[in-house]
Amino acid sequence: MIKPKLQQAKNKSKTFSRKSAFEWSLSYLDRWSISKKHLLYKLIDKGYEKTDIDTSIAKLEKLKLINDKEYAYQIIKSCLKKYKAKPFIEKKLLAKGISRETIYCSITKIPTNEYNNLLHKFVQKYINLLSKPAIYHKALLYGWTSEQIIDELNIFS
Repeated sequence: MIKPKLQQAKNKSKTFSRKSAFEWSLSYLDRWSISKKHLLYKLIDKGYEKTDIDTSIAKLEKLKLINDKEYAYQIIKSCLKKYKAKPFIEKKLLAKGISRETIYCSITKIPTNEYNNLLHKFVQKYINLLSKPAIYHKALLYGWTSEQIIDELNIFS
């Protein structure tokens, strides 16, 4: 009695095919914003064929559902809100699979006056909350250089 039911279930499962690379990509992009390279690795991990992967990524780019420049810009905006320095942002984008060329193009779009005021705003935010050594170490973690931090802390002395 059990064996026929098991066989029936196996037959039914054969009629259900797994999602195409494009369908899987759409469902993944519905939940996550990722780079082209990251999506490529995900599809490879899922075991999709190279031709299916290339076709899917080409379709997604044509539909403007995956765009490394826009993705990089969104990460940059997020990092700037958190007072992160350019070296920190560059490392983060490289880790996300963004090409150096795209990173350079995106980072050069940061308004100079906005970037120059970033460390000042950072120090201003923490000057009454943390000691100067703590601010110094936190700013180092955010990618600022020692010289930049010391100069900015001297303003608040």
